Amino acid sequence: MFDTQPDIISELGYPSEVHFITTEDGYILQLHRIPHGKNDLLDNGRVRTPIFLQHGLLSSSSDWVITGEEKGLAFLLADQGFDVWLGNIRGNTYSKGHANPDISDKDYWNFSFDEHGKYDVPAMVNHVKESTGQEKMFYVGHSMGTMMFWVAHHYYGQEFANNFIAMFGLGPVSQLQNMVSPLRYIAPFADDITWIMNMFGLNEFLPSNEFMTWLAGFACEPGDWLQAICSNVIFLICGYNEPQLDKDLIPHIVGHTPAGTSTKNMLHFTQGVNRPGFNMFDYGMASNLEIYGQEEPPEYDLSKTTVPVFLYYGENDWLTVPRDVEWLKTQLPNVVASFLADLPSFNHLDFLWAIDVVTLTYNDIFPYVNALNHNQ
Repeated sequence: MFDTQPDIISELGYPSEVHFITTEDGYILQLHRIPHGKNDLLDNGRVRTPIFLQHGLLSSSSDWVITGEEKGLAFLLADQGFDVWLGNIRGNTYSKGHANPDISDKDYWNFSFDEHGKYDVPAMVNHVKESTGQEKMFYVGHSMGTMMFWVAHHYYGQEFANNFIAMFGLGPVSQLQNMVSPLRYIAPFADDITWIMNMFGLNEFLPSNEFMTWLAGFACEPGDWLQAICSNVIFLICGYNEPQLDKDLIPHIVGHTPAGTSTKNMLHFTQGVNRPGFNMFDYGMASNLEIYGQEEPPEYDLSKTTVPVFLYYGENDWLTVPRDVEWLKTQLPNVVASFLADLPSFNHLDFLWAIDVVTLTYNDIFPYVNALNHNQ
């Protein structure tokens, strides 16, 4: 049994808080907070700017802390003087509650990253503002944590943008047409609901043994230390970079990940292969007409993300390949800078857990976040 995320924070000598919030549609989410650094007192009169860290697909707030205080982005930012908030979206390890205790499984798990962006992230951001009294914050998203940010802007536009000084996107995801993850091979079966349910699970994403074996055929080589990876769906979907993977960290990653999501969310991801652009969920022609008023699912309007954006991506990212990131850069109106990791093998999970993540990614974040914070 591995420690919970708040326990990890406390055991390393950092202050740790747990906050509960309820979204507009009744989901109870758990927010984690590191209000200041290990050796930093709250009462020294300095106002700390909030920085909100949002995890990605199949993950939780643990992503930002399990590498410890020397490499965990949450700790590094707290020690640099920020008030660090760590989000958890509906359906993951920490956010499985609902205001209606009698809600059915089918209704509870009826969500995708659309609801994460429409309800979860805005609710958490509002709570950060209410708790801190600060009007603006920084946003750091990894993987699906960036998608939620784009989706929230699609729905709320400038009203949502006004909450942020800048956004830092790690492995940013939007268009998925060129992904090389094994998920792309599921796309042709996306309309076969029976097959999807058998492979993915009925409501909650609980991949079958058959599906895991099939994925492992794409992602894995024989080897004792690889067994933990080859039985973990997040590595099979996102890939791994063996030279940058700390073998001692693997049990901790496996202990916290996958943290849960819905079958509908996984299906929404696979649908991204079927058409260009960044699109809403495809319910099929007849249902799309009923829900959206058109036969094809609408595109999210990325031009509404007016916040200054910094993008960080990797050459060997299975989920969001450089070609799709380049497309994203043409759609966002305010990309300040973008950084391709200086390592050809750098992949989607290296933004969190690479041995050299600080030098390969985080050192390209700190100068900007500190300079922008100083100018506030």
